[in-house]
Amino acid sequence: MAGAIERRGAVTFVQDYVQLHFDGPTITAITRPTLVADDVSLEFGSPGYRDRLCGLIGRKVARAHVRPGDRLQVEFDEHVSLVVSLIPEAYRAAEAAVFSDGKTEQWAVW
Repeated sequence: MAGAIERRGAVTFVQDYVQLHFDGPTITAITRPTLVADDVSLEFGSPGYRDRLCGLIGRKVARAHVRPGDRLQVEFDEHVSLVVSLIPEAYRAAEAAVFSDGKTEQWAVW
């Protein structure tokens, strides 16, 4: 997944999950992502969460990586990260997140 994402293009809030659209690729986060900026974590539903998440639209991705059983993390410029927990207790469904590359329809599911 690293290197596949260039820029955040859109965010879609669906009833019980969030889709993060990049320049082609999409991450569907069934486990709601946490935003981490300047050592402060914002959880889904907390004041400013949606504004801050939408504020990432157009921002460059510095790095993206997965630590199986721990987290999927997308790091943006200016030390802002989006984290989807892959800890089994955090799962809200059978999957925590789904990644589609948007070109070859290659998928990854956690």
